[in-house]
This record gives sequence, C-alpha cells and structure tokens, in this order.
Amino acid sequence: MIALKAKSMKTGVKHNGSVNDQTDANTYADPLNSSDTTPNWAAPPVRFLPWGSAGQTALYAPDGGSAARPSKGGTGTSTTTTPGATTVTASTSPFVINITWDSSVASAPSAFKTAVISAAQYLESQFIDPITINISVGYGEVNGAALGSNALGSSQSYLNSFSYSTLRTALSNDATSAADASAVASLPTASPVAGTFWTTTAQAKALGLTSATSTATDGFIGFSSSLPFTYSTSSGIAAGTYDFNGVALHEMTEVMGRLLLTGSTIGSTANSYDVLDLFHYSAAGVRDFSASTAGYFSANGGTTNGGTFNTTTGGDPGDWASSMGYNALDAFSSSGVVNPMTAGDLQAMDVIGWNQAGVSTPTGVSIAAVTSGLSTGQTSTGLAGNLALAKIIQVGGSSADTYSYALSGANTAAFTLNTASNVATLAVGSAGLAGAAGGQLYALDVTATDTTAGTSSPAKPLHVIVASSGADTVNVATLTGSLGLSTPSFVYGLAGSDTLNGTSMAGNLWLDGGVGADKLTGGTGVNDYLYTSTSDSTSASMDIITNFHTATDRIDLTGLGHTLKYAGKLGKTKLAAGSVGWQTSGGNTYLYVNTSTGAENLSATNMKIELAGSLSLTSGNILHL
Repeated sequence: MIALKAKSMKTGVKHNGSVNDQTDANTYADPLNSSDTTPNWAAPPVRFLPWGSAGQTALYAPDGGSAARPSKGGTGTSTTTTPGATTVTASTSPFVINITWDSSVASAPSAFKTAVISAAQYLESQFIDPITINISVGYGEVNGAALGSNALGSSQSYLNSFSYSTLRTALSNDATSAADASAVASLPTASPVAGTFWTTTAQAKALGLTSATSTATDGFIGFSSSLPFTYSTSSGIAAGTYDFNGVALHEMTEVMGRLLLTGSTIGSTANSYDVLDLFHYSAAGVRDFSASTAGYFSANGGTTNGGTFNTTTGGDPGDWASSMGYNALDAFSSSGVVNPMTAGDLQAMDVIGWNQAGVSTPTGVSIAAVTSGLSTGQTSTGLAGNLALAKIIQVGGSSADTYSYALSGANTAAFTLNTASNVATLAVGSAGLAGAAGGQLYALDVTATDTTAGTSSPAKPLHVIVASSGADTVNVATLTGSLGLSTPSFVYGLAGSDTLNGTSMAGNLWLDGGVGADKLTGGTGVNDYLYTSTSDSTSASMDIITNFHTATDRIDLTGLGHTLKYAGKLGKTKLAAGSVGWQTSGGNTYLYVNTSTGAENLSATNMKIELAGSLSLTSGNILHL
C-alpha cells in the first residue's frame, strides 16, 4: 500500500496562548516563553502546522504494491516542469540526496539553490545509509500547489505500509548504535497498538525494505516566495528574516520519516501509525499513541526523555515542543534566530532507521585478568573482599573521549567497579565471594558509556565461578547453560586437586586452579591459565593442561611477581636464574619456571606445568613480567 501525505508549515502568532494570523509585529509573544508578551521580533513567529492542515492526497494500490504517482494537486495553480536533477553528493558518504528543481525555482533568489544543496549535504554528512533518495523542490509551491501567503514551507511524502513484525525485524537488522539496540530491545514481540504501520518511501530504503536506488520521487518540499529568509547562517540570521537552513532541514527530515501519525487516517486507512509512534512515551514503559496528551521521544523504553513532543493546537505532533529551545525540528520558530539540528535530533533520526556517521559509540568492552594479589586473595571459603579480578576498557568509540562503566545483572551487589583514566577495575565486594563444591556462578553484565558523546555499548555478560578448597570438578558449560557458552568466564578452583573443565565454552576463559595438582581443560576460544604462586604447580604436585592451543592460549605468570626471561626451548638439563623455558618429553610438553637467583636443574625448578601433546611454544604463549 502506498500513499501521499501532505504537511505544511505556516506563519502564525502565539499571543497570550492564542493563535491568529495577525501581522502586527508589536503584538508578538515569544513562543518559547508563554508568559513573555514583549515585542521581540520584527516579523511573526513561524508555525509548523499539523498533518492534514493543507489537505491530504492518498493513493492506494489494491494489490498492496506501488501506485502511480498523482498528477499535480492541492489548492495551488502553478504549472511545473522537471528541467533535470542535481545530484547532491557528500564525497565521503554513501547516502545521496537527489534534488529535482521544479520550474518555479527559476524565479528564486540566486542563494536559494545553494542553501537547499547545503542542507542536503549536511544530512548526507550525518548519515551513512548506502541509499539514494529523491526530493522535488519548489519555490512558492509544493508539488504544483501554491503555498499560502502565510506558509513558510511545506512537505509531501509518499508512504508505504508494512506489518508491525516486518518493521520490528527491519529495525533490528538496521541497528548499528547503542541507541538503536536499546530502542529495538524496548519493542514488544506483538504490535503494541491495533492499526496500520507506515514509513515514508525514503525511510523504507534506509531500513532495507525497498530498493536502495529507486529513482521514483520520495517526496516534495516547497518554500515561501513571499516571506523573508536568511539563506546562510554564517553571520547569524538577520532581524525580521527566517533561518532557511532550519526550515529546509525540517522539511527534508519529514520526507525521511520524522513523523508522528498518532492514529490518524491516511487516505481511507484509519488508525495509522509510523516508526516514530513506537518511541512516543507518556511515562517510563507507557507508550503514547495520541497527539493530545503530553509525551516524549525515548530510545530506552521511556526511561530517558530524548525530546518532548509538541501538543499545542496548530502544531505538528511529530515536532518538538517549545520547551526544547530553538531547533530545526521545533513546532514553533521565530525570526532572527538560528534553528540548528542537535545531537538529540540526530539520535532520533538514527532510532527511526537512519545510521549516524562519526558518532563515538563504544561497541563493547575488553576484559583482562588482574593477577596480583590472587595468591593471598583465595581463602578456604572463597575469594577475599576487595580482591581485584579484572581490568575493563571500552572497545570502539573515540580514544579522546571520557568513559564510565556500569554493572548490571543478578549478582551486581557482590562486586565493585571503579574507574580511573577510562579503565575500570572489577573487584570482589567487601563481603567477599563464597565458593561451592562444583563451583558457584556469579553472573554480571558490563556496559561502557562514552560520557562525552552520550552513547553506550551493549551490555556484555561476564561470569565469575568460585569452587571450594576441596578437590572440585567444575564443568563450566553446565554452570553457564547453553545461553552462556560464549560468555567470558573467570574460574577459580582454590586449593585442592581440581578438575576445571571448559569444554564447549566459546568465550574467553581464565582458569586458575590454585594450589594442588589440577587438571585444566580450555574451551574453543582464548584460554588464559593463571598462576600466582610457585606452589600452584610443582614437580611433586603438577598441573596438566589437556588441550593447550598454541595459536591462541596463554600461560599467565605475571601473578608470580618475579621478573623472568624467556629461555625458549630447553636443550639442557638446567634453567638459568629468573627464567622460563620448555621442552618436550615422552610425547608431552613441560614448562619450567625458575624464580631463584641461581641456575637450577630442571628436576628442581620452582614450577613445572605439563601440557598434553608435543607442542612448540612461543614467547607469545607465556605472559610474564
């Protein structure tokens, strides 16, 4: 199903709470301050009128496919031709806006085309969707209909209808930012309202629902030929004139889908809604599908107010309220002021299907073990309070920005997370962590936030598993369950001859068997085997690593607190002081560590660890100070 939706923007005056069409500048009140009746402008404020204010033309294809484009309609009388398209391309962006100039533009000021192209290039620079949209531009008219004497601008957009499930899937597939991920997570499986969902055809391209390079017109925008504009904001906006760039951005973003339908009728289809309606809230967790009650945009289920929608009579419900300040997307504007797009405006466009460019967004977190203190922090019952376990740093985002980190999940209260210089330290809470025979699992989620850009990474799960001081068998995959097989996990065996089994685990594993002859089996991902005391594995009580992968796995000796030299493969029976080396014997590989100040026979070294199989280790397999 396809339809054409008209929207216009007209001049109007907000004076003592009323709306009229006067032109006496001495009676105008500031629309951003309802109590202000001081004559601040030499021209009236501009009002973006609601849907249907300029009439509505709708086309529906009976088979649900595309409909033929309508002839020029509306209440105007201008006759138009299409002299050709100007392709507006930002050199570094795959997003292209094609502008077709109506013949009416021939009478526009010389700065008109430059200003339209500048607005289009700005949008191209802000979004990276690999699509082309096509907008027809008129001067004094829109799509052949003359603008009224008090109309500053107008837009018309073709709409496509889709099922809720199709839209939800498209939004999920298109999610590239933390705001997208949060917004998609807030969407219920079934439609939250009975009705028909629409997108503009430009928006459908961005969501991957239609051809990315269709040459059909996606929408029409037109601008007043009688009201005064300042076409460049480089020197501010002249008194008594309007910010043309702000108006152009307002109209173009409507063609791109910045609309609230709030259950209105499109053609003959009642109860119509669009993507923005899905992120319209009246309170946390409470969606608002009306145009009359106070509501706001939110990308996280209503928890955060990302922009208050207009509810003032005569204003468009999809525009911002006056409380948002001077803004290109506001329902009201005034002469003599710049109306820019803000970071919040761009995020709203991002959530409804457009992928932002150049936004610093962390994509996750990187986790590394902290080994200092582990030897004394492992008690007979678990892990001691305040013991540091891991360093956490963001992945992605700008290195010049500032980051914070947060914990969530079932066992958050048992841990602390402190940040310094953009790096967080995960530590055991003051009460300590209790272990259990067979392993006690503690589940966490970690999120990184770019506090400079106001963006966050998706939450990354993390498990901490603590065994007892006895001879435990810990099957990590059994504890985590099938949904946790990719979750990074720290496993502490404590004392005793333990079996720590990471079979079937695909996430990073940190295995610390502690004192005793332990049997350690890694997963299919990266496995780090932690040693924090020379007594953890000796010739008399030796650990065996059953499946060491030389391409990815590491033996971490940094927790020993000794500076060591890598001696490589050993061809002698002695190991030099302060060294670590290895040799193969009887089909297996043995790692030797000498922390003393003199050379030692291999049979008498401080540490000895067995690795199943005849392996060839490199310095990259052994972490040491």
